[in-house]
Amino acid sequence: VATVPARMGSERLPGKSMRLFDGKPMLWHLVSRLRQCRLLDDLTIATPDSLE
Repeated sequence: VATVPARMGSERLPGKSMRLFDGKPMLWHLVSRLRQCRLLDDLTIATPDSLE
């Protein structure tokens, strides 16, 4: 199992996980790569329950 923290309230680069890189959000790139990992059975994205 992999857990990816996806915060939007970073001090140095707010909204980093949703910033576009090569036309897609950075979080998309990370999840895409993790889904290729044969050692992982499950993937969880942890987000805050309120706006930061």
